[in-house]
Amino acid sequence: MGLSGLGDLLLTCTSPSSRNFSLGYKLGQGESLAGILANRSAVTEGVPTAAALIVRAGEVDLPICRAVAALLDGTRTLDQVIVQLLSRPQRDE
Repeated sequence: MGLSGLGDLLLTCTSPSSRNFSLGYKLGQGESLAGILANRSAVTEGVPTAAALIVRAGEVDLPICRAVAALLDGTRTLDQVIVQLLSRPQRDE
């Protein structure tokens, strides 16, 4: 909470040094999740957290979180996730 939490969030979302950002970047380049994780010694906490968040969310509409979880668990490809997110009807959020 507060500025330190915001700083951590921004770093996680934008820095190549971030384990979560670098994993997502490599997935976007076509590398497999298993291959990326096999070459890491540190935990990338976003991987197990994505699935746990979806379970916890229940019926709450979390399209980006659900897309990330589906990409990570292999039920959707990157192209499918992109189409799914971009084809959502526009609405006030």
